[in-house]
Amino acid sequence: MKTRYLSLTRTFILCLVGMTMSNLALAACPANPNTDYGSRLILSIRDCTSVADEVSCAATTSPIVFYKEDCLGIELGNGISLPEFGSADGSVQYNGPASLPTMRQTAFASDISRNAATMESWQVYSYGGAGPIDLPIVGNLTYVYGGLGDGDGLGPDDESYIVNLVVWDGALVDVADFSGDDAPYNPIRLTQADCGDESYFGLPDGAIIAQASYVSFYGQTPAFTLDVSTGCDGNPVVVNPGDSFVVTTLGQATADRGGFVDASHTLEVTFAEGTPEEILLELVDNIEPACGDYCDPEQSNVQIKTGGKSCLNPNEEGMIFASVFGSADMDVSEIRVDESLELGISARLKKCKERYTNDDDFVDLECTFKHGIFEVGDEEAIEVLLRGQMIDGTPFEGFDTVCLQP
Repeated sequence: MKTRYLSLTRTFILCLVGMTMSNLALAACPANPNTDYGSRLILSIRDCTSVADEVSCAATTSPIVFYKEDCLGIELGNGISLPEFGSADGSVQYNGPASLPTMRQTAFASDISRNAATMESWQVYSYGGAGPIDLPIVGNLTYVYGGLGDGDGLGPDDESYIVNLVVWDGALVDVADFSGDDAPYNPIRLTQADCGDESYFGLPDGAIIAQASYVSFYGQTPAFTLDVSTGCDGNPVVVNPGDSFVVTTLGQATADRGGFVDASHTLEVTFAEGTPEEILLELVDNIEPACGDYCDPEQSNVQIKTGGKSCLNPNEEGMIFASVFGSADMDVSEIRVDESLELGISARLKKCKERYTNDDDFVDLECTFKHGIFEVGDEEAIEVLLRGQMIDGTPFEGFDTVCLQP
């Protein structure tokens, strides 16, 4: 059976990365990538065999494996692993609310190694609303760490996890300061900046709008919120029409000699819980992320059916139904039921209703679309894309196959 893929998505950039043990691994990226958003991952594994327990392995050894991924794109991430010495990995995805970034990191060290994952990201946003509005950005941090066997997981270094979230004034900071090997500042040091650090980096006063950081110590495994909705001046962060701002994140997960740091679903940058829906919708509709159509949507379980016929006739107008199945990760009551809900054929949304359509305990969303005439070749089926947004701006999409019968 021939199947045609009909999609609303556009072309995106893929960067292929190789890894060479004990050497820098450089990404094969486009000659002129979009530097308004991107991310950088640095991983290392150290052999601590000859290092006494009370001595810092980081200060006295060089990495036996060093991996750098410096490609700009919607998702960046990879890992390194050696059976004897453990593993480290990390990634950044732009698929959260209004495509704000989510950072993930892990480090698993054997009892003779120290492993670290350093991950940073940067992205430019512009606001085009009719008037000033609060910008309630926070970073939700969750992670676990500990030792294996008798190890405490940390060795002589107290810190196992360090994160920083900064909002910069896009009129005062050039995003090129964060990207590329020829950036005027050490990018990782720049994403560690605090309120008031502008002069240290040679930047104009007020370049840092808001900042929050977290450093873990022994015995701490909290859920922690980095709140940057209040600015460096102590007032709520407000953006005005025409403003641009830059969001940067930095995280470093370190595991030393028999321990682990698992932050594989953490530092999710989002809008503060309790933000009124009208403010969320105003922000989502008027904040333009630099990655635009390249922002990576969440994948959802979707079923698409024809209206009253076993197959779809592309030469006639008709009805087509799309269901989004609810789950622990998909609350369908938070889906925007408006023009943002699109089907990947010539179709117009008529109505949606919530109901239980399968055997689980999660409510589902059933939507009716009216489709027009559309062109296909000699395919016997098409794979149709349903794309939409949550109220907070998180994009989602799902696919299903529909047979054709002209």
